Amino acid sequence: MTERDQFIQAQVQGMLAPGEQIVNMAYILKAPSILMQILWTMICFWVYFFQIKHYYAALTNQRLILIKTGGGFFRPKIKNDGIEEYPLANVANVGFGGILNNRSIDVSMNDGTSLGLRIAPWAKLCAGQGTFMDDLQNTSRALKG
Repeated sequence: MTERDQFIQAQVQGMLAPGEQIVNMAYILKAPSILMQILWTMICFWVYFFQIKHYYAALTNQRLILIKTGGGFFRPKIKNDGIEEYPLANVANVGFGGILNNRSIDVSMNDGTSLGLRIAPWAKLCAGQGTFMDDLQNTSRALKG
């Protein structure tokens, strides 16, 4: 368990409902698609830089919990700037895209909204980084029966 895993677990532990368990934890981003990243980087790096939102994610057997944090120079900061919660029962579909170590996770909700996330599965910031995408898809499918 990494230092960031311990931080995520400490932040989420008091929020868990009876019977709710943490399945996986990861560091993720809310960022534009890879093509938009390239375009914005060529036009103006600072515009791209301010579009990125950093999160630690805790996947439980009932919901996806995002802990907003700040980006550091080499690694993300270990701080809690707010919590977002997404019940897995409201997830209609989970799709994946991207290439190599810049993967996208598209979470479509039953109400028509979607959540676009980016993950670096090869990163070692959290112990479950590499399996987070599969665990998210499997856990949301298991809730549907």
